[in-house]
Amino acid sequence: MLLTEVQKIIAEQVALSDMVYAIENNFCIAFNYDGGGMRTVEPKLIGNTKSGARGIRAFQLTGNTKTGNNKWKIFLIDKMRNLKVLEKEQAPNRPNYNSSGDKEFLRIAKQQQ
Repeated sequence: MLLTEVQKIIAEQVALSDMVYAIENNFCIAFNYDGGGMRTVEPKLIGNTKSGARGIRAFQLTGNTKTGNNKWKIFLIDKMRNLKVLEKEQAPNRPNYNSSGDKEFLRIAKQQQ
């Protein structure tokens, strides 16, 4: 049981550093979310949501979605699996992106400017 918890912590730290790398370098990421299929997104920020959970704000490009819209979303990190940084650059100037903050996040660790 302890080993599983340690593995989970290590996997989350790797995912966090990969997401920060993607944000800093303007790359897209792909991951399985909440037991569903692969999604490709443009991550713009990472931090703690109002509920205190770690998450990212991203523009979803492809993949399944329960909400039916491939637009701006919050993805919780603990629901992400098999994260990959893609060598695909993000599109410039997505509509409705606020580079000065996000009201749904209490704390922002890294944000694309």
